[in-house]
Amino acid sequence: MGGGLKTTSLSFFMIFKFNKVYIIESLPENEMKTGKSLYEEFFHHNDVDNRYDFEYQSIKNANGFKTFLEIVFSEIKDKGVFPIIHFEMHGGKEGLRLSSSEVIQWKDLAFRLLKMNIELKNKLVVVFALCYGVHFLSAFYEFMDFRTPFAGLIASTDYVKAGEIKYGFQKFYKMILETKNGNDAIKGLNELINEEDRRYSFLSCRWLFKEAFVQYLKLCSAKERNKRTERIITKIKSTNPNAEITKIRKELKEYLHKNNQEKYFITARDKFLMYDLDGSNKSLFAIEYHEIMGEKSTTLH
Repeated sequence: MGGGLKTTSLSFFMIFKFNKVYIIESLPENEMKTGKSLYEEFFHHNDVDNRYDFEYQSIKNANGFKTFLEIVFSEIKDKGVFPIIHFEMHGGKEGLRLSSSEVIQWKDLAFRLLKMNIELKNKLVVVFALCYGVHFLSAFYEFMDFRTPFAGLIASTDYVKAGEIKYGFQKFYKMILETKNGNDAIKGLNELINEEDRRYSFLSCRWLFKEAFVQYLKLCSAKERNKRTERIITKIKSTNPNAEITKIRKELKEYLHKNNQEKYFITARDKFLMYDLDGSNKSLFAIEYHEIMGEKSTTLH
């Protein structure tokens, strides 16, 4: 994915509640352990708010990674944990690369996070302190008929340097915990990154649904609409050989376009954003059909 992403205007603390930060790190032996540094130099030794818990976990391989995510899920389910899950490892187009050189595919990670987010009723926050974290989004466009794997995501579109990660995230969490101002925290995170296209963005599930639905409109809806139109036309021909097929076809396409698209939007939105699991999501992640059509009408053909 090229270019920078704009941080969504939704306030971090207006939307999310969390009570624990998990730092999951898997970096080669010869590299700076930015996750361990964040835990030891900031969370462990600073006088941070005691309402929050912090845990650091060094991961060696894929089995260890998957096992620890199951532990996190158990704590969500059994102990009432609302987490920020902070990943410190290498990222790329395929997924997360562990210190063992094993790769956790983005799709695999998405399904594991999805399980947690359903349990949390869409309250999971994910942080990718790694290069190309935004490639994670490539796993999502097929999620339109399912649910979102996160409520909020913080990720970079490009490469990031160890120093930018180390000092940027110390400032990020300091501002999150002290000022409760998510927008200022993102600005603090990006202070050391001069190139705009490499900066971190905060992306909400509302933004993700909007992007996924736009892709659906571009790639899928016309094709499916045409298929359904032709099925109906075939039935009409079999019962009325003298019907004005050209006129009927045009009217059918217009009808299906207007009605089915909006109905599908409502069904997909309510499930994806988990309106059905938690009524508060309707206001936290409010989005209407006319908003998308109004903004994208010039590009949807």
